[in-house]
Amino acid sequence: MRKLVSISACVGLALVAPLVFALAGEIYLSDSPFQPAGLKYINGGYFDGIRVDNHQSIRTMSGVQAYTWDAPMKIGSQPYSKGLMFHLVGSETVKATWKLNKRYRSLSAIIGLDNVQDVPGVFPHVVVNFIGDGKRVGTATIDDQYGKPAPTASVNVPLTGVRSLIVEVILARAQGTNIDIVNPELQ
Repeated sequence: MRKLVSISACVGLALVAPLVFALAGEIYLSDSPFQPAGLKYINGGYFDGIRVDNHQSIRTMSGVQAYTWDAPMKIGSQPYSKGLMFHLVGSETVKATWKLNKRYRSLSAIIGLDNVQDVPGVFPHVVVNFIGDGKRVGTATIDDQYGKPAPTASVNVPLTGVRSLIVEVILARAQGTNIDIVNPELQ
């Protein structure tokens, strides 16, 4: 049995489909709830944390802590309003886990050292792993070196079929750093 579809119905669908996607808006990883792991507190008041979307507070292992950030997340001269800042006080590994429930195809983001660094004159080596359902699905490396511009990395991480995403930040060769994952858009 053949069905005829009117041209006006096709045109109507063509006009409505983009509107539906536009109304959905952009979805950022930083807007979704997450569970931190590996955050440490060091005697003397130093602690690891994760800052979300330029909030004045950061997430620590003991909950949300007030912290006075005097600047937005900024990589180079570019400020960003959406993203995650991983604040690490030593050479260590910090993780954050999101439940994605197979809703997304990919994650795109820019990764770099925040302009605000805890210990000036230290040139960290940072690896950011994206782990989907226990398998590494993406990675970025920031290797800051004396006399060279601070590097940035762009990632496009495949997430089709991924239930749970872990972002693992590994800091080496530094006493502390702030690493930004900005514009972390989910598609």
